[in-house]
Amino acid sequence: MVKKLVLFSLLAILSMGCQQSEIAQHLVGKWRYDVDSMRRENIATPENPDGNNYFESLLVGLENAELDFRSNGTLQFSLDSSIQEGSWRLRRNGSQLVFNLSDRPQISKIIRYSGDTIVLAPVDKRSPQFNRILIQVEKTEQHKLEAKAEGTR
Repeated sequence: MVKKLVLFSLLAILSMGCQQSEIAQHLVGKWRYDVDSMRRENIATPENPDGNNYFESLLVGLENAELDFRSNGTLQFSLDSSIQEGSWRLRRNGSQLVFNLSDRPQISKIIRYSGDTIVLAPVDKRSPQFNRILIQVEKTEQHKLEAKAEGTR
């Protein structure tokens, strides 16, 4: 009985690691904010009409932003001619994505994920409280090769 319990526990741990690894491989590539979908999903409530102006100004800023997730855990955030380097990682068995582009990491819960779309909700209450929707715009050959090499190790 004890052997079966240990075996079951090991299989559960291994499957969680595989799920996280699979999500990480799919994240590798270039992503943009889907501003139109974000507008539809994050419509302000009547209780917070001023939130619309703030939210809209954030969306205008994110329209041209691009995130480049690399298989080595580095991240490049581009906005117009400005580039910011940082890192990324998954945690909590792949249920949270951590960006580190500044002094304070930004932690987001992965709400929905498909091959080319990811919906993130902020975990930190100090962050603006709206869902971020990213769409994958490019999975370059280099990213494909890096992801394939990671999978064979």
